[in-house]
Amino acid sequence: MKKIYLVLILFVSILPSIQAQLSYVSVDQFLHDGPVGSFDFTGYTTYRIFAHTVNTEDQVLIVLGSESEDGCPGYIRTTSSGWYNSPVSGDLGQNNIESVWSLFEGGRYDSFVTIGNASDSSIGIPYSENELGLIPEGNSNSTISLGSFLEGFGQQGGAEGVSGGNVELDTYNGSAWFALPNGANSFGVGVNNSVLLGQFTTDGIFSYALSVEAQVTALEDDIERYAWCDESSVQGLTYASQTNCNSELACNYEPGSTSDLSCLFIGDSCNDLDSSTGQDQISDDCSCEGTPQGCMDELACNYDENALLDDGSCAGPGNSCDDLDSSTGLDIYQMDCSCSGMLWGCTNSEACNYNSDAEIDDNTCEFLGESCDIDGYNGEWNTFCECSLALEGVVFIDSDFNGVFNAPDTPLPYQTVSIPELEIQVISDDNGRFIFSDLPIGDHELAISYTTGSVSYTHLTLPTNREV
Repeated sequence: MKKIYLVLILFVSILPSIQAQLSYVSVDQFLHDGPVGSFDFTGYTTYRIFAHTVNTEDQVLIVLGSESEDGCPGYIRTTSSGWYNSPVSGDLGQNNIESVWSLFEGGRYDSFVTIGNASDSSIGIPYSENELGLIPEGNSNSTISLGSFLEGFGQQGGAEGVSGGNVELDTYNGSAWFALPNGANSFGVGVNNSVLLGQFTTDGIFSYALSVEAQVTALEDDIERYAWCDESSVQGLTYASQTNCNSELACNYEPGSTSDLSCLFIGDSCNDLDSSTGQDQISDDCSCEGTPQGCMDELACNYDENALLDDGSCAGPGNSCDDLDSSTGLDIYQMDCSCSGMLWGCTNSEACNYNSDAEIDDNTCEFLGESCDIDGYNGEWNTFCECSLALEGVVFIDSDFNGVFNAPDTPLPYQTVSIPELEIQVISDDNGRFIFSDLPIGDHELAISYTTGSVSYTHLTLPTNREV
């Protein structure tokens, strides 16, 4: 009797749990070198914080911090007096609207926190991907703040300028800014799945420490927290510009730093970006302040009674200065300490624009027959050294009736062309061409007398019609 053994093979597929994945956090830096609109951004840098997800279905929802026992307090700080803020913006990203930048051009560099791009999609991906930081327009995704951490952050008083304090996410119950799940702007955009977390413009040393939560859309209860105080977390959750400082006594202390090589302490040298000061030092409030500098010699022409530091700039009669007059050059202090220069201009007496008062030739001399400017239009110096307009044209038979002298047309030589009200006339040359010189601006009628005796009138206005 045969025994039959039945072997049941059970195949079990073990699937890994789907988990939201944050790849890293990065910082864009845009260094300003001059004014934008009415605000001088010289010395300022705009920092933009981005979270980058691994997969396109991952979404970044929360930036948070807490002082509780198992919490991880966060912050965004500057060593200067505050952040640049536009009066037509606000603390949150959706308040930064591109359509009002025409009123305050500096609005594009406003300081705010957000999840994703601003409501007008005006800001969204790193400059390395698009120098304007633009993304395609999507849903407006409101960012919501939890806690009082933004009360001292934004614009105070309604004027453009620097205001507000640091962002401190350090309450016991926690503070955060967040977006509701599945909002379009919570998902990464661009080649690196970038989600904007905030933009901050300052002339101080910028630093932050943040914790971020990400979520997979399909599994709303699967939220992963990435805390900066967790050594095993992703890169970029902490940052300090121009620094790597692990001393808590330093003005630029950065948690997690491994070196004190870049620490700045009270009394250390710094640069306040103000040319009127010198010997700049870190002050008691960790701001960078310098000593007013200038000429301290009371006998000098440029003595500065407010200067506390002599900068070697003292000058007296005969020394160079600037009289703030662009029509003069070689400015020097006079015996009465007034500053005056020699007048620039054309010193050639044969030129039409000769200036008998000029002491320094500025290579602007203009002569007969050369072009000149008359009320913003190009004219020509005539025999009386008057800047006048000229009119030139062609007398022709318009064979194709298009009003333009071209190949099918026949030029008419030796025709009389006149401007009756000015009582002037010329004769067209072998090619039908004629030219009037020394014409005044205004309305004129151009008359053409054919050899048959007929007369044709064309109305024109100079200088809008200078070639006919």
